[in-house]
Amino acid sequence: MIFLVPQSTYVIELISMQASVDASSLPKMEQRMSDALCTEWSKGQESANKALEPVAIRRASSDLDAIDDAYSNYMQMTSSLTISDSQVQTKCYKTSSSFDVCFTKRESSSNADAIFSVKDHEDNMWAIHAGVMGSDPTKTDKMTDSHGGFSVSTNKLETYFEANSFSKLLENRLAYACAQSYVIDPTGFSIQAGGPGGSSFPGCGWSVSV
Repeated sequence: MIFLVPQSTYVIELISMQASVDASSLPKMEQRMSDALCTEWSKGQESANKALEPVAIRRASSDLDAIDDAYSNYMQMTSSLTISDSQVQTKCYKTSSSFDVCFTKRESSSNADAIFSVKDHEDNMWAIHAGVMGSDPTKTDKMTDSHGGFSVSTNKLETYFEANSFSKLLENRLAYACAQSYVIDPTGFSIQAGGPGGSSFPGCGWSVSV
């Protein structure tokens, strides 16, 4: 079941082993979880207090090659699911937590894209980053609020960040913000790779006065 959270930009997808209607009557979609997560969650163990557990953070993307370069190459994350056909392409990566992070490029109608496409959304996100931060990674805009929180390898990221000016990073659409060690991926969304109190990225650092 997929629904929009009222007065927000969040779309929630609920996945269950049981359906209240005949499954054959439901719309068909591509595989929603990696084989490993399907195996893990099909065990049917109930969480404490019947809590809902996250299995994936899903983002739309206009450029899965840029996504794979960022997540496989720079963040050195392991691919957990790849789907590719004429209508939809998906890449998922295994995080340090119990969920995956997934990116999908889906065939869309020209009418819908003319109104507001996935690329339009990405362009808007990056324009806000550039407009607020400019050349100063210590300035953080509200677009980092809808972030995922999980650990990523920062060794290659730090080398890449140090080798480029901050404005160039924004132009190349793989950048960072000092607060909570945010890494901004090609979609314009962020990962909270660290907590408040410090960052090893260039130009970052905290003092008692801050």
